[in-house]
Amino acid sequence: MRKNEVNSFKKMLWMSVIVPMLLSITLFAADAVRIMPLGDSITHENYRDDKYNLVTSPDYIPEAMRTAYRDDLWYALQGNGYDVDFVGALKTGEDIEPPFDVDHEGHNGLEKSQMAANVKGYLEAARDAGNPADIVLLHIGTNGIRSEVSADDIDLTLDNIQSYEDTNTPVKVILARIINCDPTWPSSTGNNICDDVTPQGTVSDSLTMFNDNVVAMANARIANGDDIVIVDMESALDYNTDMIDDLHPNDAGYAKMANVWYTALEANLMTNQEHHWNFDEDKGYAVLALGKTT
Repeated sequence: MRKNEVNSFKKMLWMSVIVPMLLSITLFAADAVRIMPLGDSITHENYRDDKYNLVTSPDYIPEAMRTAYRDDLWYALQGNGYDVDFVGALKTGEDIEPPFDVDHEGHNGLEKSQMAANVKGYLEAARDAGNPADIVLLHIGTNGIRSEVSADDIDLTLDNIQSYEDTNTPVKVILARIINCDPTWPSSTGNNICDDVTPQGTVSDSLTMFNDNVVAMANARIANGDDIVIVDMESALDYNTDMIDDLHPNDAGYAKMANVWYTALEANLMTNQEHHWNFDEDKGYAVLALGKTT
């Protein structure tokens, strides 16, 4: 069929079959928008200093108290009336008060190649649990940064998210220009990696170059119609005051990360009482409109 005929057919199919179905879903399904916090230890909350990791240490922080940016983001969304559901197979932060939704997919030590290999499985597991992600908050790339700064694995991660979308509901990706590192952290092990020499100069230089590559790749995908929003975490933090070690934020740093995520989410949220799929005539398929409670 010609393009105009195809578009007309899609509209007719949408109006006669899909719209009634989605209206039925809207009437009887929960309105919460499902958000998957996705990444490595910066999403999970982990530490390079063993004094926080060893159970025998007086400074030990148990898993049930580890929240990264997720609690601050949850409080901001809930406090401003947005009905959301964090999704993922992992749960950390259960003992935090006030309580928040502890589900996530932040995997300690995960490298970007491992993210590319596993992201479709994370999305399928959430779907199979009855919580398919509407939005992914993707912050990945710190681990393995000393070896190379290519955006290829992030590109493949996005390809695999798109592969998931081919047979499931669409997923909006909010993609982070990831945080940098703190070269001044006085490690008790003497193992601050921020100033380690890399082919690009230092680890800090490599992180910035990696971010530049990711942004260029993502912008090319956006120009081709991908539903991606880029956020800048790198410039959001003060690396003299917002880090607990060379690679991980402290509470103040995580609060700033939460604010960056929130600002991006708010820009894509609707001020109505439900989220639903709107037909985009140019794209020829449905796009997500996100809901706010009153």
